[in-house]
Amino acid sequence: MIWPSFGAAFSFVTCTDDGTMAKYKLTYELVEKAVGMKSNGLNDCDIAAAIGVCKQTFSKWINHPETKVQRELSERIKKAESSYKEALLETIRGAPC
Repeated sequence: MIWPSFGAAFSFVTCTDDGTMAKYKLTYELVEKAVGMKSNGLNDCDIAAAIGVCKQTFSKWINHPETKVQRELSERIKKAESSYKEALLETIRGAPC
């Protein structure tokens, strides 16, 4: 069976006969979507679900990238997370006591 992923144009999750997921193609469009969600504070599990992959696959792409697009995802997700945390700290520091 082929199932369209959550809002990802031209990206599909393919289930094999034994019920496991086949290899998934990470696209630059999905990188943009994932980085946007991370910039808004979503966690990795929620991002993985939104782009239609299991959290283990997303974690592998982030922590052990093998392709050019995976490396870009990894770098940009880490930068987005850092920027989001920095913005949170600035908000906390600027809050009235």
